[in-house]
Amino acid sequence: MAKLCRNLSINNVVKYSSCGMGRGISLFGLFGFIRPIETSDMNFLADDSEQDGSGPSLPNILITGTPGSGKTTCSQEASRILDDFTHFNVGDFVKENACHEGRDESFDTFILDEDKLLDGMEPILSKGGVIVDFHSPEIFPERWFDLVLVLRVNTQVL
Repeated sequence: MAKLCRNLSINNVVKYSSCGMGRGISLFGLFGFIRPIETSDMNFLADDSEQDGSGPSLPNILITGTPGSGKTTCSQEASRILDDFTHFNVGDFVKENACHEGRDESFDTFILDEDKLLDGMEPILSKGGVIVDFHSPEIFPERWFDLVLVLRVNTQVL
């Protein structure tokens, strides 16, 4: 059975566009959407694994989008508004836990070790209530997230 949170069907992808706030997404538009989802209101019609306590008690949210679209700002603000949620910046986790195979100097970035990253993230996300901030959603298992927000910004703004 599909999970429901109020009238919001989760396991969907929701896209937001920049609305004149400079480089990023309109925080008013995004948090006008998220703000009604209080943790006390998260009554899921869930499968048996969540009802028997073996699954996460809160959903996980992925905020993704191109660099400069406001992922970190939105994720931090969402975790501030939603008391029981924590912000998880994948880039910081990669650096702090050496989930990489060195640096690619030509692109000034780390070469991601996806297996090590996913192994390190799994116990954190299994608890629920995590707002993940990363630009490449395709590396994550779909089962980890109940809601995916894709931030977009006009390339002329960047």
